[in-house]
Amino acid sequence: MIYDSDKVVIRMAKEMGLNHLEFKFIGHLDLQSSKDAAKVWFKVFEKYPEMTYSLVWDCTYMSGFDIEARKIWYDHLKIFKVRIIDVVVISPKILIRGAARVMLEFFGLESRIVKNRKDLLIPA
Repeated sequence: MIYDSDKVVIRMAKEMGLNHLEFKFIGHLDLQSSKDAAKVWFKVFEKYPEMTYSLVWDCTYMSGFDIEARKIWYDHLKIFKVRIIDVVVISPKILIRGAARVMLEFFGLESRIVKNRKDLLIPA
């Protein structure tokens, strides 16, 4: 476990392969929680500047997000997009999947967006 709060859990998802950084979002993502998680994301990427990563955004338990919180993710995608191989988004909510799709397409990032983890055929 790299980071664990009541709104975001960050870990290396080794069961998915090398350099998979997973963000599990819980409840409503507010600005402060987004900033705190983004700081951790920044530290991980800065610690190993030569590495590239696949990201997993597990939004299964996310109920929504503040627009300001989403901007933090835009800012970090802008900084690190050359180091991101792809992004997997998991969410049963069509609005969250849609928002993620728009964000990832804006940056030209490869993505796979699914309703649940079973669609990926990997363990939780």
